[in-house]
Amino acid sequence: MSRLIKLLSKKKISSGSKPELSDGPEAQAERLGLFLLKDNTAAINNIDIVAVHGLGGHYLDTWTGDNKNLWLRDSVPSKLNDSGLNSRVFSYGYDSSTAFSKAVTDITDEAAMLLDRIKGERKSQLERHRPIILIAHSLGGILVKKAMIIAHERSSEYGELLGSIKAAMFLGTPHRGSDAAYWATYAANVLKVLQLGRGTNASFVSALQRNSPEFANISQQWIERAAPLKIRTFYETERLLGELIVDKDSARLGIVNEIAIGVAGANHRSICKFSDFNSQKYKIVWNATEELAQYALRPSSTCE
Repeated sequence: MSRLIKLLSKKKISSGSKPELSDGPEAQAERLGLFLLKDNTAAINNIDIVAVHGLGGHYLDTWTGDNKNLWLRDSVPSKLNDSGLNSRVFSYGYDSSTAFSKAVTDITDEAAMLLDRIKGERKSQLERHRPIILIAHSLGGILVKKAMIIAHERSSEYGELLGSIKAAMFLGTPHRGSDAAYWATYAANVLKVLQLGRGTNASFVSALQRNSPEFANISQQWIERAAPLKIRTFYETERLLGELIVDKDSARLGIVNEIAIGVAGANHRSICKFSDFNSQKYKIVWNATEELAQYALRPSSTCE
């Protein structure tokens, strides 16, 4: 299974590409954990952005275009700075094949680890009160939701962190689908992409199907946690290997504090990769990012 998961990322980032991390060469060799992509913070107007990849993803590759441009590192911090906003951007890496296709406890464990790592990066009083924006691709959205649910359940430990989460962006995240049949179809489509069209893996499809009640339960429980957030949702408009992996209806939450739009020319893989920062494809995602950042820094960030 791990061999198949690796196929989703077309290319590895070479050692000669732009520096990905500020944590030194040892950290660059790792792929699991919360990695600092860029620290552009200043005295005021600071936000933390945390990106979470989906099934078959990688903390760098998921967000990197064919020309090695990584928008969360190479564009967002500087453009926010131009708007008078300062940011610190992290990307979370985890074993998505284990988290989503084995026992449901693995989702809980992974979400708890995500929370603990974010908390560990926010030690000073100013950092602990810094607004947070969550950005998730595909099933990474399920992990983000579960993390917020756990933060609410363990409020003595994570309540302050939960209160700092002001906004969320979802790219190609399957929000709906409460029945096993939906998740079986989703799993088959994703696996088709992982295998580049060479058939399916019945055990993997069965695993996602088996966990489908938990995915549905997470999405249902999260609706209450979503109430104070400003949410931007993006869905794919082009097929990948003949399939819309997450269609428009599945990608939309359908709640009042969400704005959902399609990304023209984007499939499930390319919806979060941008080679040209001047492109129309990137512009709508950047505009949404800036909007979420401005909202997060408002004195009272409650949705109107």
